[in-house]
This record gives sequence, C-alpha cells and structure tokens, in this order.
Amino acid sequence: LVLAVDRRHAALATTFDRLLLQMTPRKREALRNAWLGVEYRNGVDWNKVLRWGVPVLLVLLTALLVHGVGHWRLRREVAGRRQLEQRLAEVTDNLPAVVYQARRAADGALSFPFIAGDLPALFGITRQQAEQDARVLLERIEEEDRAHILHSIEQAARQ
Repeated sequence: LVLAVDRRHAALATTFDRLLLQMTPRKREALRNAWLGVEYRNGVDWNKVLRWGVPVLLVLLTALLVHGVGHWRLRREVAGRRQLEQRLAEVTDNLPAVVYQARRAADGALSFPFIAGDLPALFGITRQQAEQDARVLLERIEEEDRAHILHSIEQAARQ
C-alpha cells in the first residue's frame, strides 16, 4: 500500500508508513481488501427483488382488482338495461303506440336506434326496417303529423 501526499504533508506519509509496519499481515490484508477489493456477485439479489417486486406486485393486483370489479359492474348494468328494454318492448308491443329514441346527426340526418311498439299494424314496416332507415318510417307518417314530429325532434336536439 502506498500513500501519495503533497510535499507540505510529507509527515503524514511517514506516519502512514509506520502504522502499516506496526500492523499484522492479516490486518494489512483486511485493509487492502476493504479499500481495494472488488466483489463480484452472481445470481439474484432477493432483497432487492422483495423490496421492489412486492410493492409493484401489490399495485398491479390492486389495479387488476379495480378493473375486474368495474367490468363486473358494467356487465351487470348492461344486463339490467337489456332486461328493461325487453320489458318496455313487451309492454309497447301490446299497445297501439310506438316508443322510439331518435338521434339527429350534425348534418341533420335522423336515425332511430331504439323503436318499440306495434310498427307492423300502425305503419306496415318492421322494427328492423325503421332502425336501418329512418326515412322508411317518416314516409309512412301523414305529412301534417310528420312536420310536428320533425319540429319536436328539432326542438329536443336544440334543448
């Protein structure tokens, strides 16, 4: 072991050399290993894995649980809405009326994503025909009534 110092601190080097000479070979070797030793580690450092892996795993499991609960609630809500739509369709099929949901696009085109009621008896078309092309349904409505319906839809779109 060698200690290099500035000339102003030459006494420090001499003191260091004396201390080294007074040490046992075992202590000198320990000092050399402490200051100059290189330690190579092979394998996995399980402490680091546990320190970082467990929190990351807990965060991922929490996110998965939240996603799963949300997905389950959404599926339950969709099933409930389908049941309500089915019930509404059953009720309106037995009434001389039509219940519908109208959508107006930005260009003014109308569509009916939901229609329930006795369409064949009232208009002579099926529900699928009316949902596919709104004009088919609108053409079967008296002109005076059609104007009122289109005006109501326009008001609803504005409000």
